[in-house]
Amino acid sequence: MFLLLSFLATSPGISSAHAEDVVVDATDAAAVHKRADVLWLQRDWGGHTDEAIELLKAADKANPGDFETNWQLARFYYVKANTKSGDTKATLGKKGWDHAEAAKKLNPGAVEGYYWTSACAGAYGNGAGIMTALKDGVGDVFVENAEKAISIDADHDDGGPYRALGRFYVSTPWPVGDLDKAIELLEKANASEPNSAVNAYFLADAYHEDGNDTKAKEWATKAAGMDPKTNGDPPGVRKNVKLAEQLLAEI
Repeated sequence: MFLLLSFLATSPGISSAHAEDVVVDATDAAAVHKRADVLWLQRDWGGHTDEAIELLKAADKANPGDFETNWQLARFYYVKANTKSGDTKATLGKKGWDHAEAAKKLNPGAVEGYYWTSACAGAYGNGAGIMTALKDGVGDVFVENAEKAISIDADHDDGGPYRALGRFYVSTPWPVGDLDKAIELLEKANASEPNSAVNAYFLADAYHEDGNDTKAKEWATKAAGMDPKTNGDPPGVRKNVKLAEQLLAEI
């Protein structure tokens, strides 16, 4: 069980609402990144995503042009975007997208910038509307960056590049959507990390969309049975266990 902590950055305007403060100097990049990693594993607890964003923004102001600060901002903006809808979701997704693009420029050989560009472009597109986003070329941005991430490190984030691209082909309408391709990619994600609740749930959902509820039930049951206490990504397990349970109730 993770200890519920908060941070108090030394930059002006950053404060904590929690009883126990973890003091983090926003000019100390290593300390900021370490704290952000802790908050990532608590991102579904009240306020921790906002804490991470504020701390990372302060760090970005103190030391502009830091690769890790930018991709960390991208992933937390992605999480925050997915708690919203419509224009707010699109705006937050675009903020993450901008930081991911900055990370790509700062370290073109690293997977994180491409991976989070695809993710945040997806959040932006969902907020703006899928058809509008596809028309504006956001789908191409998503696919190109996810494929680049696969070419660099397909196993990053528990098979995340495979997972992201597979989910894209489930979520987009014909003629872009392709359930056969989606299932192939999501099978690869599960092979990369078999103990991922999100991998298992996404594959279950893809099989359900494809009309194969036998396979959908198999993978949803696997996802629903995962334990956040024994998994490297407790927030991902907590979220996707619930989604898997909902899917099982529908099948």
